[in-house]
Amino acid sequence: MRHWLTGAVILTLLLSTTGCTNPTISVDIHIKWDFPGSGAPTVTSKKTVAEISPDDVNSTADDPINALLDVEPTLTLSSSSPAQAVVTVTTDTGQTFVQTFALTQTSASSYTPAATGTNTYAFVSQNPPAVSAFLRSAAGNAGSKLSVAVETRATFQGPADGSEHTIYSRQYTSSGGVATLGSVSYIAPGGSSQPPSDVTSIGGTNN
Repeated sequence: MRHWLTGAVILTLLLSTTGCTNPTISVDIHIKWDFPGSGAPTVTSKKTVAEISPDDVNSTADDPINALLDVEPTLTLSSSSPAQAVVTVTTDTGQTFVQTFALTQTSASSYTPAATGTNTYAFVSQNPPAVSAFLRSAAGNAGSKLSVAVETRATFQGPADGSEHTIYSRQYTSSGGVATLGSVSYIAPGGSSQPPSDVTSIGGTNN
């Protein structure tokens, strides 16, 4: 029997720091095991960029961004669970806007894997104009500051033999190149036992 791994990787906004903006950037990556049921581990990677201005969002809303996942060959991308990105914008006027966008796999041939023995998967938005329009619309409701959190999810099929695996989360932008967001390791289910949750958290960094 094979178990399903739901991987979440951040589709990050690389926001400029114009004017007096000094954004706070935090990234959290962890695995949560939902057991019983399918016994599938859920990998969540979420990046939040806070204390940014509407101008920062508007100036970068059209920038092309690739979300990258590097996994071992024993993990394969599921065709039955389309990848998605959830974008949350919170304004200093107390409003929160949330929208989910479909992602599509794109060629990863130009990227060197994050670690030896891993395969790279690259994802982009299926409808970039819709993402840009949402960001600009939400930013238009802010006074002078807002925060943007972006989380993407992709599902992989993996073994259920008690083996250990590591997933790497990265992003690519034309202006910043490839940046590593972090990694998370987990032990695949084996037998009837429930594996522990492994958590990697990167947070509180100022850009």
